[in-house]
Amino acid sequence: MTYEIGNNLKICLAGHPGFHFPFLGLPLILSHFLAVVANLFGGYYADRFGSQRQAFVSKLALTHMRGNILQQLQ
Repeated sequence: MTYEIGNNLKICLAGHPGFHFPFLGLPLILSHFLAVVANLFGGYYADRFGSQRQAFVSKLALTHMRGNILQQLQ
C-alpha cells in the first residue's frame, strides 16, 4: 500500500501489518509538533542565557553525542 502526501512524498507500507490507512500521517504531524516545541524551548533559553552561550553548549552536546555513537559503532 502506498500513501501519497502531496506531490512528492510517498510512504510505502506494503507488508507492514499494524498500520491503518487513516493514521499514516500521524508520525509526520508528531515530528512537526515536536520541532515547534523544541524551537520554543530554544528561543526561550537563547533569550535567557544568550544565543552565543546556547550555541556553544549545543555544539558541545552534539560533539559528545557523536563521540558516543562512534564509540558504539566500533
